[in-house]
Amino acid sequence: MNGKPTFLKGISIHEEAPFKTGRVSTKEECKILLWTKELGCNFIRLTHYPHNKNMVKETEKLGLVVWSEIPVYWTVLFDNEATYKNAEKQLEDMARDKNRAAIVLWSIVNETPEGESRLQFLPI
Repeated sequence: MNGKPTFLKGISIHEEAPFKTGRVSTKEECKILLWTKELGCNFIRLTHYPHNKNMVKETEKLGLVVWSEIPVYWTVLFDNEATYKNAEKQLEDMARDKNRAAIVLWSIVNETPEGESRLQFLPI
């Protein structure tokens, strides 16, 4: 990072609010990020979908670097046009963070079986 090797130590999280049912929607609900720092982490994977913008902003305030991704994983239906359009929309949603300093990695697919439909689905 900034021309120097950086060891990334972190966790993967879903956007679940720690003290209520549902997803994080406010910066006050981003408490899990403080716990991440308490564990000694400098890196967090915002797992499987674009997380709330407050999550991303709070990572920057805490000095965490971020892996952000869209939900193209496991047994996704690569040959389904609606699946492609959904993935494309979520990638567009994630672009909201294109100028955020914390984002160091964007993932568009993970843990998927190899095959021709996968190759056709993914942009080259």
